[in-house]
Amino acid sequence: MFRRKLYALGHPNPEGNYQEESKQKSLVIWLEGQFINAYKPEDRACLKEVNSADWENDFKNYLNHVECPFTDNLKYQIEWLLGKAIQAKYQEDQSYATYKPDQQRKTAVPHEFREGLAQMAKKLQVQVYQDDLVVSLEACRLVVEAVVTSRENDLEKLRGRMLPKDKIPLGFDLGDKALNEAALVLRLLHIEQLRKLQTDANRALVKIQQLTANPITDTNLGQVGRG
Repeated sequence: MFRRKLYALGHPNPEGNYQEESKQKSLVIWLEGQFINAYKPEDRACLKEVNSADWENDFKNYLNHVECPFTDNLKYQIEWLLGKAIQAKYQEDQSYATYKPDQQRKTAVPHEFREGLAQMAKKLQVQVYQDDLVVSLEACRLVVEAVVTSRENDLEKLRGRMLPKDKIPLGFDLGDKALNEAALVLRLLHIEQLRKLQTDANRALVKIQQLTANPITDTNLGQVGRG
């Protein structure tokens, strides 16, 4: 489930089965030791004691130290640590750390960004101005703001559970704050599309199971089988 990020980090076994808690703990140690480096080497001993009864508390202290926003789900915590490790890896690479987009780079808007903006504008029923995408983004913002304002009571209920965007690791740096925020929006939209696809696939599987189930149970007749 972490395969693509493990490949990006050069993990020796990216195809491994990380459903087991013991392997997830080992992965935490590897990420800290290879990339994150939030602890001094001598302070990592507590994390390496994976069979210790105090490991959960030690890991909780570690998450607080690195300011992880997830507190009760090991899978989400590791996903976040993977993103932080990728960010640390590319920050160490001088070709990325010293990258500064020139004027030509800033004006060349990627096709994927235009496409994502067009999809978002279509859902919000906003016209896209190809010559000035900033106007289109501002129009989308105003529509969203109007919708949110009209449902302020619902928003207040959700606000406490909303994760700030600065707590979501992007995994890379484009060298420009506006481009980073736009890329984060597109990434979240992509995740939402994947979730919808998974939901549709689950519904299809349930429907197929209903059509192919054998024996068929008729609860109204109190009978099991084809009769």
